[in-house]
Amino acid sequence: MTTTRDPKSTQPPRDSEPSPRGARTALSEGLAQAALDRVDAAIVAYDREGRVVFANERARWDLGVARLEELIGRTAWELDPSESAATFAERWARLPSEGRVTWASSAATPSGETRWRERRLTLADHAGEAVAIEVTADVTDRKRIEDELAAKELQLHQSVKMQAVGQLAGGIAHDFNNLLSVIISYAGFVGEAVHDPDLAADVEEIRKAGHRAAALTRQLLAFSRKSQVRPQVLEVDRVVREMERLLLRTLGEHVELSIRPSPALWHVKIDPGSVEQIVMNLSINGRDAMPEGGALSVTLANVEIDADRASRFHDVLPGQYVELAVIDTGVGMTREVQARLFEPFFTTKQAGYGTGLGLATVLGIVSRAGGHIDVTSEPGQGSRFCVYLPRTVDRPDGLRSGAVVDRADVGKGKTVLVAEDEVAVRSLVSRILAKAGYRVIEAGGGGDAIALFERHAADIDLVLTDVIMPKMSGKALVGSLLARKPTQRVVFMSGYTDDVIAPHGVLEAGVLLLHKPFSESDLLRIVQKAIETPPRQG
Repeated sequence: MTTTRDPKSTQPPRDSEPSPRGARTALSEGLAQAALDRVDAAIVAYDREGRVVFANERARWDLGVARLEELIGRTAWELDPSESAATFAERWARLPSEGRVTWASSAATPSGETRWRERRLTLADHAGEAVAIEVTADVTDRKRIEDELAAKELQLHQSVKMQAVGQLAGGIAHDFNNLLSVIISYAGFVGEAVHDPDLAADVEEIRKAGHRAAALTRQLLAFSRKSQVRPQVLEVDRVVREMERLLLRTLGEHVELSIRPSPALWHVKIDPGSVEQIVMNLSINGRDAMPEGGALSVTLANVEIDADRASRFHDVLPGQYVELAVIDTGVGMTREVQARLFEPFFTTKQAGYGTGLGLATVLGIVSRAGGHIDVTSEPGQGSRFCVYLPRTVDRPDGLRSGAVVDRADVGKGKTVLVAEDEVAVRSLVSRILAKAGYRVIEAGGGGDAIALFERHAADIDLVLTDVIMPKMSGKALVGSLLARKPTQRVVFMSGYTDDVIAPHGVLEAGVLLLHKPFSESDLLRIVQKAIETPPRQG
C-alpha cells in the first residue's frame, strides 16, 4: 500500500524519507563542483585571512598537489611564493570599492617554458561570510598572439619611417649632390692654391665635411633603398687601406686601430662607396662601444663556407667569400640587444648620439651584394662583426683602378660639349675640363645644346649631359644628337636617385654615367675613358 504525505503538513519528513529539497541541493552542489572542475581555469576561494576554503581540479593540477583536501586551509602566499600576506590584504581592501582586482603573473614550467597567467579576484558571500574568489586563466597563447601583433605593428611603423626617410632623402638628393659637387671641388681648387699651412688645413676641413655630407646622403639613400649603387669588381683591401687615415681621424686617439689585409685577397663585386660605408659604420659602432678607449681591428681574409657552415647561417650558399671582420674590445652586447641589432632606428646610445641607421644600412648593403653578416659578442668581451662578400673571378674595373689624370694637357685637341642647367655645376665641370686641356662648349639646356652641336658637330669629341633638365631631358637630347651624328660619344651625369633616372635608360649596360657629387679625378677619368672608347657605329 502506498501512502502520501499531506502537502499542508508542517511535520518534518521521517528520517527514512529523503528530502526533495535536500536532494536537489546535493545534486546542484555536485553539478556545480563537477562544472567547476571542468572549467579551463584555476578557481580558488580564500577567507579574509587568506586561507583556502575551496579549489577546483584545475587549481589542484596547477599547484601540483595530489588531493584537493591538501589545499584547504593553506594560505595564498604558501601556494604562490610571489604573493605575501600584505599583498593579499591590500587586494582584499580594494575589492569592496573596485569590485574586481586583476593582475598578471608568469612562471616557468619544468621544461623551462614561460607561461603567462591572468588572475582575477572578486568578492562573494559564503554562508554569511565574505570570501575572495580568484580565477586564474592561462593566457600564454593569447599573449603570444598579442606580442606577434605588436611586433608586426612595430614593423609597420618602422616601414612608414623608412618610407618617409626615403622620400625625404630622394627629394633632396639631386639638389644636395649638386651643391656638394661644387663645395668639394672648389675646396680642392683653393687647397691647391694656398701655401699657408693653417689656411690649407682649414680648407681641407671644408673638403672633408663635404665628403662626410656626401657619405651621409649615400647612407640615407642606401637605407631607403634608393641609393646610387654602382657595383664594380674591386680589391677590398685597397679600399680599406685608402680609408686608414680617415678612420684614424674618426676613431680618435683613444682607439688603437690596426688594419690586417690578407695576401692574394680575392676580388668581389660591390659598389666601392658601399664598402666604405660598411667599414665606417662598423668602426664607429665599435668606437662607441669603447668610451674609455680600446683596440679596433679590421681584418680581411679569404674563406670557404662549406654546406655544414652555410646551414647555420640564413640564406647563405656554400662557396668562396671574402671575410671583412671588424673587431673591438668594447662593452659587448647581451643576446637581447643582438636580437634587435639591425632593426632600423634601434640604438642603445643616448638621445642625440645615434640614429639607429648605421647597422641597418650595413645589413641592406651586404644583403644586396649577396653576402652575409655574422655577429659574435658577450657582455664585457667586445664584439666581432664578420661580413662575408661573395668572390668574383672577374678582374677589377679599369675605371676605378686606372691612373689618376693629372696632366694639364691630357685633353689637348679634344672638345667637350657640356649640357647642364645648373649654372654652378656647369661652371665647375667646365673649369675642371679646361684645366686638363679640353676645349669646352657650354649649353644651359637641351635646346642650346642642339643649336651649338649643329655648328660644331664635326669638332665635338664628347657630349657630357645632365640626365634631367627642364624642357628637354638628357635622353631626348642625346637621341636628337645621335640622329645627326650616330658615332657621337656620350657621358651622362646625374644627382638623382636610381629610381628616378632608370626610365631614362642611363643605367643600362654600356652607358657611361657620372654620379654626383663627383671629384675632379672622377670627372676626368670617365671623360678620358669615353674618349678612348671606340665610337659607336651607326
